[in-house]
Amino acid sequence: MNEYLVVMCTFPTIEEADSVSGEIINKHLAACANRIDRVQSIFHWQGAVEQEAETLVIFKTHKNRWTELEKTITTLHSYDEPEIIAMPIVAGSASYLQWIKKETGEPS
Repeated sequence: MNEYLVVMCTFPTIEEADSVSGEIINKHLAACANRIDRVQSIFHWQGAVEQEAETLVIFKTHKNRWTELEKTITTLHSYDEPEIIAMPIVAGSASYLQWIKKETGEPS
C-alpha cells in the first residue's frame, strides 16, 4: 500500500500553482492535483516571522514518480525554498489507487 504518495506544495499565486500543476499532470508525474486557494501560511523566513496567503496544491502520485515530480516542482517554482512534502498513502480505495498507478505510467 505504501506505493502511493500525497505530495503537498504551496505556491505564491493561483496562476503559478495552475501552471506547475498542468505541467506535472501533462507529464504524468501525478494522477491528480487539487488546488486550495488562499491558505494562510505563517513561517520563519530569513530571521523574521512572515505571514502570506498562498495556494496549496495536493498531488496524488506513485512513489516511483517522486524524484521527477520533486525536480519538476523545484525547477518551475518561483520560491527559493519551496515546500515539497510527501506522505505515504497507508490506505485507500483499491480502484482509486489503481487509477493513480495507471495515470502515472506505472505498469499494472
